[in-house]
Amino acid sequence: MTLTSSRACLRSTKRTSSFVARLTATLAAVLCCAITATVFTACEKDDEFETTDFVGTWTDSNDLYTDVLTMNEDGTFRFRSHIPMYNDAGNYRYEFKVVGFFADYHAGKEHYLTFNFNNKEAQTLHIDKLDGGKLDLSDRYGNIFHFRK
Repeated sequence: MTLTSSRACLRSTKRTSSFVARLTATLAAVLCCAITATVFTACEKDDEFETTDFVGTWTDSNDLYTDVLTMNEDGTFRFRSHIPMYNDAGNYRYEFKVVGFFADYHAGKEHYLTFNFNNKEAQTLHIDKLDGGKLDLSDRYGNIFHFRK
């Protein structure tokens, strides 16, 4: 083998390894982007609720009282309290707001139900939990209401 053919072989090997390195880096970048897009797309809706998730009759009770909240698909509700002055009906609305710096991707969402009573001022309650027939709500004073379907 001559010196010229050795150099040509070495150049060819360098070009091939350079091509393989660029191809590997490109494939890694594409794979990273695909995984990132899949993760964020899959999680985007996971922390939101549908209005139909609230539909039904919910009961908050203990040894002393029972409160009943009935929420309908058309956005209306009826609340029967153990304290008669709180008995009322009206419309409800589900909403959320993004909290934190990076919008949906690196922050959380706070979820709320706003009850517009017919005979009282509106009440906005924070949704602490909605899962498996459990609806935990809290008001601005720190009172927590544990409703069950």
